Amino acid sequence: MPEPTTWTWTPPAREEPSSGVRSLADRLRACAEDRASSARALAREAARELRAWIAERPRGWGETPAASTSVGLELEGGLRPWAEGQAWRGPCALFLDSLRRAFLEASDGAQGPRDALLAELTAWSEERDGGEWDGRPGTTGRRLPDPGVIAARAVEQLERGEALLVHGYSEEVIAAVVAAQQAGLAPQVIVGAGAPDQSGKRTARELSGRGVAVRVLWDAVVLSRVADCDRLWLGLEALAPDRFVGVVGTSTLLGEAARAEVPVQALCGRDAWMPGGELELPTWGEQESWSLWSHPPEEVALESQPFEAVHCELVGSWITERGLESLADFSLRALTLEPAPPCASPGREAEH
Repeated sequence: MPEPTTWTWTPPAREEPSSGVRSLADRLRACAEDRASSARALAREAARELRAWIAERPRGWGETPAASTSVGLELEGGLRPWAEGQAWRGPCALFLDSLRRAFLEASDGAQGPRDALLAELTAWSEERDGGEWDGRPGTTGRRLPDPGVIAARAVEQLERGEALLVHGYSEEVIAAVVAAQQAGLAPQVIVGAGAPDQSGKRTARELSGRGVAVRVLWDAVVLSRVADCDRLWLGLEALAPDRFVGVVGTSTLLGEAARAEVPVQALCGRDAWMPGGELELPTWGEQESWSLWSHPPEEVALESQPFEAVHCELVGSWITERGLESLADFSLRALTLEPAPPCASPGREAEH
């Protein structure tokens, strides 16, 4: 059976309730089970679906303390499958944290959480121009940093005709390569196939669709070509003060880059930081073992987790929306030390 060209999965169809009213979990189901879209795209899509669902709630939704507790339970229950599927990724975790903060602040007031949630969800679901967000719900600022700004900062580091090794599917990295091409720098782009999540093939498909010539290699071959490259541009899924989440095999690749003295630059914005600074790998990584082998013999054990935690010290420099930035300065600026509690936490139920 041939391998799929993209790492996607279409879940079996489920019947909607006979009343025609879709639950929050049903609205978010496809987004929760998406294994190919970027974390930013998934955060925006979740915001749009949640905004549509809340807009259907009555005006008095959650106005009293008892109703607020019920609404919190309803939100957390509906969000749980999506959070389990996607909130291990930085932008998705930041979105969930912002949503919880908006709910908790609004539910302490007299008006209830409906309007405050709708306002915050609108800020997340629309790509508005604006300054840097301070991380608080209800304030101005772009919730997800513009990949184009990060790309422009990365291109400033690049010389014409460099052999550029790209690793990890990333909006920032794709935008930076396209910007380099448009600037006439003619980078020679090399991408590994990107097993197990086909990230390299997805990256190559997007770059070639934007007029960038890409050379795709078997992942095992990439290690032998690292020394021939001028630099490595790295995308990542989530960031903590000492480690980040990358596709499995990233540590080995970055170790080879260090041995060959090839500069490694991570391209990411403040949305990569996990609230509280704690990383986790997706639980579905072990459960969805079909990505490694769909029908193995019973005697075969599969280790199918497609992601790993990688030491930050393997990255030479960090390119953010502010340009080259040390990891320490980046964390002081963007890391939220205390994540928001769930909308329906035991402490809040006791208060009410």
